Amino acid sequence: MKNYFNCFVFVMVFFNLVFQIGLFAQEPAFNDSAKTNLSTNVVQNNGTTTPQLYQIVKSDKSEYVGYILSDDGREILIETQNIGKIYIQKSEVVSINLIEDTRLIVRGEVYDAGPFTTRYMFTTNGLPLKKGANYAILNLHGPEVHFALSNNFSIGIMTSWIASPYVVVFKKTFPNKQVDKDLHFSLATMFGTSGYLFNGRGFGGLHFASLTKGNARNNINLSAGYTYFNVGDIKTNAHPYRHGPLASLAGIVKVGAKASFVFDSMIGYLNFYKLQSVYGSGYSGNTGPADYTDENWTYTKSGAFFVLLMPAMRFQTQPNSAFQISIAGVSVTPKGYASLDSDKTVTIPIPMLSWMYKF
Repeated sequence: MKNYFNCFVFVMVFFNLVFQIGLFAQEPAFNDSAKTNLSTNVVQNNGTTTPQLYQIVKSDKSEYVGYILSDDGREILIETQNIGKIYIQKSEVVSINLIEDTRLIVRGEVYDAGPFTTRYMFTTNGLPLKKGANYAILNLHGPEVHFALSNNFSIGIMTSWIASPYVVVFKKTFPNKQVDKDLHFSLATMFGTSGYLFNGRGFGGLHFASLTKGNARNNINLSAGYTYFNVGDIKTNAHPYRHGPLASLAGIVKVGAKASFVFDSMIGYLNFYKLQSVYGSGYSGNTGPADYTDENWTYTKSGAFFVLLMPAMRFQTQPNSAFQISIAGVSVTPKGYASLDSDKTVTIPIPMLSWMYKF
């Protein structure tokens, strides 16, 4: 357990450093001299003039960020920071979008966070969703869909590709605008059933709270909660639940206009009972001595520490879709087994792929 704790502390320190670098070392979108050299395309604001930045998207999916100097109906003259003044044919333009927040500009491109920033690989954070910002995720293990019913409340459904088991998720966020607009808090709960597997006997829940510092581009999140479940097969249905506390450290850092480094983790301890049969010896007719199994079962109190680490990269090439890949792994150390070494640790790699869609 000491090794797990040291590893978790190292990850926290490392990710906090990466978060600070990503938060404060972003390139400036446009320098002040570029603004003062432009005299057109301004709006009046309390007697002052302010240049307006626009995002121009072409039919070939290329995009430009700059100030519109002129528009004669056939072509647009814009000034960008990267390549200076350029003309763009209006027939090639798909959309022209006003950029109200220059912090969305990363290395000359506009970053559209969308609804995906409320999620990491598995856990969620305290960032709110706007009403109607619904999204779906296609994972290797199965699909999930989430609906933002209001600006601070969402509901989701998760399942496997065989439509069982399935889980319902409720999440309520509480933005703290009075104290710190970049500090967010949320409460979430998950209820699941094994569905048609084990004839619906399996069920469980996970209830947790999350505290998030940051925004959609760069944030760090700490979650803690408690889980309980019953697998639902014949043997485990007869003895108490598996249950225990969980904690998670997660976050996201922009590393480019279309790419983000995502880190997710989970550490916890599960209490449960190991079901064992009682073996003895006897005499079976002409066959001589033989082992036999008593019909009585014994339950040995057991448990397991586990650590799940999920570093990932997220690529969002379109405002309505994103792709995420993670080389995750879980490490489990059982405790209290009479037949196993209590220090024996099992480590399992878990590669994960996810496709995210806004609808």
